[in-house]
Amino acid sequence: MILEPRGKRAYGQARNLLESMGGSAKWLKGGYGGGGSWVLKLGTYTSPPVRLVRVADAPHGPLDKLYKTDHPNPQRVMDYPDDVDAELVDDAPERLVAWLVKGEED
Repeated sequence: MILEPRGKRAYGQARNLLESMGGSAKWLKGGYGGGGSWVLKLGTYTSPPVRLVRVADAPHGPLDKLYKTDHPNPQRVMDYPDDVDAELVDDAPERLVAWLVKGEED
């Protein structure tokens, strides 16, 4: 069962993309400091847990980098849109595969 943070489809467009490619995303609630982690799967590839804590100044991660932002040099989660259905960057599929398969975030 996928547990949704705050009852929303967090990272909705990124998850839609992953699911359209035959993959899945699972939310694992809990851990040190609250929050939880995402585990993404695509074929035989599984991501390391992507830790997510709801802190405004938390560093951004690979899922955030799939979204378009107005900030020229995003560094924090708050530099990305809060809308769970925000627009993905044009090369989001390539970035997602590179991260899952090769461990590359950019």
